Amino acid sequence: MEREVAITGLGAVMPLGTIGTETQDRLYSEERGGSRITRFTLEEAGLRTTIACEVDEAPPIPWDTTSEVSPDE
Repeated sequence: MEREVAITGLGAVMPLGTIGTETQDRLYSEERGGSRITRFTLEEAGLRTTIACEVDEAPPIPWDTTSEVSPDE
């Protein structure tokens, strides 16, 4: 039997960075990731808040479509 599997959720993208020492260092230095919402107008979304943790730039995620894992692995 052959099945296709997609593995997701192996990383995190946050306002302070991606997984790794960069994010850890920024958290330990008490840097904040929240700021005023800029990506859309609050009227469009129907929100009452003006603060959010937006991600400025998400890094490209490498996608390897050639790898295969056997069911025994």
